Amino acid sequence: MIYSPILNSKIQYVFNTLIDSVFDLEIVWTTDLSYFKNQEGLKINYSQNKMDGVQNIVAGSYFEAFDINNIPNFEKDLDVIDGQIQNDFIAAAFFLLSRAEEYSNASPDQHGRFKSKSSELFKKGLHHWPLIDIWADRLIKLLEKTFNTSIKVLKEYTFKSTIDVDHLYAYKYKPLTIKAGALLRDSIQFKLNRIKDRYKKEDPYDRLDEMLTWHKQRDLIPQFFILCSKRGPFDKSFPPESSIYQQKIKAISEGSELGIHPSYASYHNTEKIKEETDTLGKITDKTIQASRQHFLRLTFPESYRCLIDAGIKEDYSMGFAEDIGFRAGISRSFYWYDLDRDAVTSLRVYPFQIMDVTLKKYLRLKPEEALTESLNLLKRIQEVKGEATIIWHNSSFYESEGWEGYEAVYKSILDYSV
Repeated sequence: MIYSPILNSKIQYVFNTLIDSVFDLEIVWTTDLSYFKNQEGLKINYSQNKMDGVQNIVAGSYFEAFDINNIPNFEKDLDVIDGQIQNDFIAAAFFLLSRAEEYSNASPDQHGRFKSKSSELFKKGLHHWPLIDIWADRLIKLLEKTFNTSIKVLKEYTFKSTIDVDHLYAYKYKPLTIKAGALLRDSIQFKLNRIKDRYKKEDPYDRLDEMLTWHKQRDLIPQFFILCSKRGPFDKSFPPESSIYQQKIKAISEGSELGIHPSYASYHNTEKIKEETDTLGKITDKTIQASRQHFLRLTFPESYRCLIDAGIKEDYSMGFAEDIGFRAGISRSFYWYDLDRDAVTSLRVYPFQIMDVTLKKYLRLKPEEALTESLNLLKRIQEVKGEATIIWHNSSFYESEGWEGYEAVYKSILDYSV
């Protein structure tokens, strides 16, 4: 039972995210103090007044007069004095989960994305920690101690390998005009290895079948996010009507999970998302309900409303492009809360923590450094029995483009997580 003198959908949302489906507990709510005091069982008091015989969490004023621009105080560790949690981590968790700080994205990057350096987590040096998972774990341990009981954890550590398919091939089957232009560019830039690779039998991006085999060997089921749009400046896959494209996508859809990778310009366009999703569904004869935005283009609340209106149930875009870590401060999936409408939505958000392009391009890590950083992050997720999700690309093994050593990194990550 949870007592709070102020009870609204925001507070309920946080406690449900912290506890529901993770721990073997059912929440009962009350604003009636005398009723609360007379009840038996596990009890949490979320108010400014301390009580005996319950788990106390000091409530601040964050929810009393909610202001999207208010930033609650938070640290990695909960401050517990005589069993009472002094930090209003409930307010902090809502701030992080709702992505309130992203509604006024004053300094986006060149693709309109929220930058990690703009986040409060980054400013506090906490973006590499699954804070909300840590807080939930700490809360449960305090409940166990206060009530001398044991609470069952319903979820164990999980690992999901997701693959963004932006390009099926680097060179094969491309139209002659595109081949000629690319060859001219490589010649001007003296990229001799790329010129040689154009005439090899094996295409350096054609690694999807191998990736499926690697997962099968480890009893893992990968999830592919497929770009399914017309060619554009940032969308350079084969056209969906191509027989080569359709054959390849059908082949990899067997034995894997699928999602749409909405094109670059779709992040504010419901009809475009729906059109691309329907096309992929027809090609694979599967119902597509998962999505990850191409280039991770995501703004609030527009992008998520477009996904919901297009029939998407799961989004996998929640992570930073230029850094590894926890954009929403959590590893576990959660439902998106629409701040403007003050309501929980049907869209479930699956955060990712590690992306290949982040490790190499943005952080400029050597393969051994990339592996160390990745395993450190995965270990922190394991410690709280969270949900680890990584992004890789079939194009991220091509040594002539600087990916030497990253195949070993990827396989080591897979090995570590099984």
